[in-house]
Amino acid sequence: MNPYDERYFKNIEKGYFPGGFVRDKTIEFHIRRTLAPGARILEIGCGTGNLLRRLEDNFSVYGIDISSYAGAIANQRLKKGKVLVGNIEKEPLNFPDKFDGVVMINVLEHLLAPVKVLKKVNAVSKKHSKLFLQLPVISNFASKFLNKIFYGEDPTHIYVPTVKELRGWAMDAGYSCLYEACGTFLILPLLGSILLNFFPSYFGVYEKYADLTLP
Repeated sequence: MNPYDERYFKNIEKGYFPGGFVRDKTIEFHIRRTLAPGARILEIGCGTGNLLRRLEDNFSVYGIDISSYAGAIANQRLKKGKVLVGNIEKEPLNFPDKFDGVVMINVLEHLLAPVKVLKKVNAVSKKHSKLFLQLPVISNFASKFLNKIFYGEDPTHIYVPTVKELRGWAMDAGYSCLYEACGTFLILPLLGSILLNFFPSYFGVYEKYADLTLP
């Protein structure tokens, strides 16, 4: 049974405002200030395309998601972008051209082999491309407690890393951290981001520093 079914995404859509909306607006802000207009962007685990449809006015956007239900909705919402359906752990990322930026929102904590997937991301990314990561992390005692409250009942969460572990995953995949903000009750100097950080959440911008050869 696929846990990422229609009911799974309908529940996400119901709870999108305000938390998910503010999260996506915060990430959109960082993408727009980091990447030049016209840049090629891939969102892995794009869901129903809420972020991609706001980016396609200035960027060339693509998405991939494990759910055929979510992928169909995303393709209906996008005017120019394209969303594929596939399992990034079991299938290769096949795109004709490399990307300037890759976005992964609440994806890594669902994966059995996160470093392997990040190395796949490296392979489809340009030199000095940017990687935008958002996921729950363990950053302090409060985040460990709140993770159990907000995410403890989600059976699809395989492993929630510490911030140090996450940086290590990225480094092993050829990425270095440019910017990060994490948790819990931290207030970022950005309008609206206070809602995002009521959760045990991490956001980071990474840059590709090395090409990796996949086995």
